[in-house]
Amino acid sequence: MPSTLVDSTASGASASFADLQSSCSADLQPIGHLGFHRGSALYYWCMTLEIEPQLLAVEPGYRNVLRVRLAAALLAVTTGAIAIDQLLLRATTLHGVLTALVPLFAIISIAVVPQRIYRRLGYRLAGEMLHSVHGWTFHTDTLVPFVRVQHLDVTRGLLDKLFGTASLVVHTAGTHNSTVTINGLSPERAAEIRDVIREHVRSDVA
Repeated sequence: MPSTLVDSTASGASASFADLQSSCSADLQPIGHLGFHRGSALYYWCMTLEIEPQLLAVEPGYRNVLRVRLAAALLAVTTGAIAIDQLLLRATTLHGVLTALVPLFAIISIAVVPQRIYRRLGYRLAGEMLHSVHGWTFHTDTLVPFVRVQHLDVTRGLLDKLFGTASLVVHTAGTHNSTVTINGLSPERAAEIRDVIREHVRSDVA
């Protein structure tokens, strides 16, 4: 038998757990397709059950940014490996191994790693917090309360401009994880999130 809870807005009528889950989804209204805010008292009940909306993905173009950065790093590694192979290993039985394997490793890495990193990037606005998730080898899940935010920056490097992405940099009070960066946003989305958080901070101060 499914568990039931009393809904005070329905004159004592009981609702199933599944029904209340649906109510949670309806109660968490979006902020400009960015995330969710507190719609009513039901929000707090939903949050205690950890019924939370799905994280939003960053821009697909950020995969190209990751590929170019990785390719640049692996180019240096490949060049060094080939140089070692030709200069130091020529007279050994290992001659040719680095020249063959390192470029192959680089090609496979460029094809696979950026996609894996991209798929593990996510963000959302939840209540009065910014939620950021990233990391392939080491997973990092960060929640930043708006009350801790001191200032925000939207930055764009050369590759960001080339592939249409931007980074939102959130500076918070404290020393541990005092800077949180969300990469791979569109410039418009980064500016929109910055303005939403800034408005929350201003209203709290006022």
